[in-house]
Amino acid sequence: MMRLSRRTLLVGGGAVVAVTGLVGGVLAKNIDPAEALIRAVLRDRFPEIQVTEEDLSRFASDYLTHKVAPEEVWLLRLAGSMPGVSLSHQLRDRLPGGVRDKLAAFENSVMNMFLLSTDFFLRGPESGPVVSYVAYADPLVNPCMNPLARFDA
Repeated sequence: MMRLSRRTLLVGGGAVVAVTGLVGGVLAKNIDPAEALIRAVLRDRFPEIQVTEEDLSRFASDYLTHKVAPEEVWLLRLAGSMPGVSLSHQLRDRLPGGVRDKLAAFENSVMNMFLLSTDFFLRGPESGPVVSYVAYADPLVNPCMNPLARFDA
């Protein structure tokens, strides 16, 4: 007869919750959990910026296509399937240092690429908090997309 230790029970329970969240989130919203994680990061880090759901979806899709290695997408899907994984500072503080650093680097990358890929820097302050997704701001994808470049020097 197999003895159940606390560790086995916690690991098994965590796996069940992760798989249930992944399947339930995909079926309920029909949104990729990795895309949901990107949306959550942007909504949490830029609460004053207004952007349409369509623009968020286009950006998240482009980010996953061009920035995230295919072998790392599963990790983002797993993290995105757990509610509040990127937003909970209490949970983040309990993660191992390497995982916590990877999550912070991912969030910084998402925020930087989002600002560069929208008209955030092209608008004047009188335009209000609404931004639009223009194009993915990677020189290998869109060579002419650099909102910070000024050619009228």
